[in-house]
Amino acid sequence: MAWIGCVSVPDAPHHVTQRGNRRQKTFFREDDYRYYIGLMAEFSAELKRKSGPTA
Repeated sequence: MAWIGCVSVPDAPHHVTQRGNRRQKTFFREDDYRYYIGLMAEFSAELKRKSGPTA
């Protein structure tokens, strides 16, 4: 079944997932995975600073 595009709303939160095509591995080395997690933490913190606390 073909994938139907999603709607992107400016300034709205997004749910991010990371997986390969047909659930294949996307990280083959532990340090690549840790780098990805670090980037996600960094950008998450940056967005929290920009948007302020949430209820």
